[in-house]
Amino acid sequence: MAESDSAQPRRLVTLRLRLTLWVVVIASVVQLTIGLVSLLFQTSAIRALYDDQLKLFATEVIDSLPLNPADVDADRLHQLAERGSLQVFFDHVRIAVFDLEGNPVAIDPLRPPPESPVAVKRAAKHGNGAFADWAAAPNGNSRRSEFSNRTYAIPIVAGNAAPPGLILWMATSDQYASQRIGSVRRAVALTTIAGMLGTAIGGWFIAGIAVRPLDRLRSAVRGLSPKHMTLDSNGEGNDPEVMQLREELDAAMARIETGYKAYGRFIANVSHELKTPIAVALTESQVLLNDKTLDRKSAVFAESIAEEMSRLGRLIESFLTLTRVREGRLETSLRDYPVNELVMDSIEHCAAFASHQGFRLRPTLLESDRDVNVCVDPDLMRTAIDNLIRNAVRFTQRDGAIEISVSIDDGGAHAVFSVRDYGPGIPEDLLPKLFDRFAQSESEARAGRGAGLGLEIAQGIAEIHDGSIAVENLEEGCMFRLRIPIASASDECDAPDASRT
Repeated sequence: MAESDSAQPRRLVTLRLRLTLWVVVIASVVQLTIGLVSLLFQTSAIRALYDDQLKLFATEVIDSLPLNPADVDADRLHQLAERGSLQVFFDHVRIAVFDLEGNPVAIDPLRPPPESPVAVKRAAKHGNGAFADWAAAPNGNSRRSEFSNRTYAIPIVAGNAAPPGLILWMATSDQYASQRIGSVRRAVALTTIAGMLGTAIGGWFIAGIAVRPLDRLRSAVRGLSPKHMTLDSNGEGNDPEVMQLREELDAAMARIETGYKAYGRFIANVSHELKTPIAVALTESQVLLNDKTLDRKSAVFAESIAEEMSRLGRLIESFLTLTRVREGRLETSLRDYPVNELVMDSIEHCAAFASHQGFRLRPTLLESDRDVNVCVDPDLMRTAIDNLIRNAVRFTQRDGAIEISVSIDDGGAHAVFSVRDYGPGIPEDLLPKLFDRFAQSESEARAGRGAGLGLEIAQGIAEIHDGSIAVENLEEGCMFRLRIPIASASDECDAPDASRT
């Protein structure tokens, strides 16, 4: 039960959708990996460019300092910082001079440095330039609570002489680098989303192309039935997988058809073999019933035997008729026959049976100046209509009426024979399989109302004549409709092709 419940959602997801999802997942993983690598590379490149510009600006500042950088005043540092802030890479530039202990030698009071900058300590320790990050307090009327700054410190070398123990410290907002990195992130994100959307659309169409042969093959398989076991060629494609599946289906259908024919032959042979002993038993029981000296108990026994043998004989005859119908071995004699006469023939044939069951048969014929004919075998067609009438009689309450009518449908292309009863209707769960062999509800089977072969025989006869049978429940009772093509004056009423059955 658990496996069935878990398999249900999977059946709701089509193969095309699953293929599309797999394509999207795989492509998304690839795109995300490429995007992440690209983002890391671009971030590293932007940081490296930003640091290189900071180094270059530090060199320019050192060249602008006096021979003794310790003599630089605050105004000079402020001017240099303002000049640096004008460059596209920098903003909020701060410049100061420290000794090796991290003590300030020269600073700009308007843009003060932090106490003991980390970059200065690193530069003093290693004797070369060093970078560090610093969150600085804002200047002026800025609404930001703090700025993320990139700081750089480098020992000062003026000309060929290196002042003892002086280090140039610089800091600038990394807003430019952050903006460029943010732009790269947005570009990667948009590219990834667009790529995933494009992959989904492309994957959906590619998956559609991949499953199209299966859809065509499924449509062809849907048309299979015991009467039609040939897989029509709808151009399913020359893909090896589809061709192998088609070959397997052809082989399976051949096996099914062989088994079906063997089953039909078995039923026919058994039916033929049973006809003789049934006829003998029926004859002997009837002989006993004609014996006037037979006691009451024996007469009841003989009457029961005769009744059961008659019922069994009708069942065997139905089996034989059904087998001949399904295998196309009926000997038919087609001719133009008026539809009104077909209805009256069936009513006359079923009148005694209906009267015995307490029913009235009410016909409704065509009112026309000309006869409407159908190209049929009258005996077979009468059998089909008889089966519909008898079926209606069996499942309607006594003292009811059965309505048999004929009409013209589809612009005069078909004659429709309708049989309407006023019984309880057909159970909804039985409707899809009503024309299957032995199709009966449990209550009908217990009541012994027929063997469930009449409707399938009627359907087979209708199909022989290129017709069909349909049924629908009404507010009271149900109605069967038997549709047969109307014969035109230019048509030749030839025997039908047995292969159609």
